[in-house]
Amino acid sequence: MLELSGRRFRAIQTSTIEHDVWMMARSAQAGIQRVAMHDDETPEAFAARLTGEFARSGQMLHLLAGVLVPEEIADTDWTPAIAAETAAFLGGITDPSDKAVVLGQVASLVAGFFESGLMSCTTSRSYSGALAGDQPVNSTASPIAAH
Repeated sequence: MLELSGRRFRAIQTSTIEHDVWMMARSAQAGIQRVAMHDDETPEAFAARLTGEFARSGQMLHLLAGVLVPEEIADTDWTPAIAAETAAFLGGITDPSDKAVVLGQVASLVAGFFESGLMSCTTSRSYSGALAGDQPVNSTASPIAAH
């Protein structure tokens, strides 16, 4: 749970397909293809590199707003409008300690979202092949992990 400027936020645990598609679109806009630590990279250097990449993309607050939800909102009630409002709220934070919390959370929250399985669908041969029309997708089994 994060408390920022009097509001409480939490990480989304269970996402809808709308949320997953929205995050994929934002990730593509940010130029993010893969979130992985380099072999010679420390966790601190990895976090700093990701935060820098997200900031340079111009999508950092939107990506963060895609993995955070106001405490009172159920995960499955997330919408792009809620993400837009959350991004605007985050962008308006002026308290130095809250700014530090936001910047400190960017890499861990966004990387955690990618690691939870969403982006694995873009690298999975069976899923990617199905998207390209090479094979049918089983409509009862989701290639996107719940998170």
